[in-house]
Amino acid sequence: MKIVKLQELPQSVSSHGDFEKKVMIGDGEIPHIHTFTQAVLQPDQSAILHEHQNLYEVFFVKEGKAKVVINKEKEYSIEKDSCFIIEPHEIHEVSNPFDKPLVLLFFRSKIV
Repeated sequence: MKIVKLQELPQSVSSHGDFEKKVMIGDGEIPHIHTFTQAVLQPDQSAILHEHQNLYEVFFVKEGKAKVVINKEKEYSIEKDSCFIIEPHEIHEVSNPFDKPLVLLFFRSKIV
């Protein structure tokens, strides 16, 4: 068994934007799970447009509201207590154009 306390984890900056994140489970710790992370996007922060070749991303909106753009054409507003899934090869951007912080819990699952 492993116990992880969010408040004891170091904060890092995402490679997909300037927002802060804490990785609770890292790549290689659990088969097929790439990472399990909490990210906090302040107003006007975003995860820039990108894609993953071999990962699913599953997000849960813990606080706030997210704007999600898929393949540069479909736009969604995802509210608190909602889950959304980004599939491999979907070009996506997650942003917070709203006035309150956005807190996301997400995991990445590897294609086997």
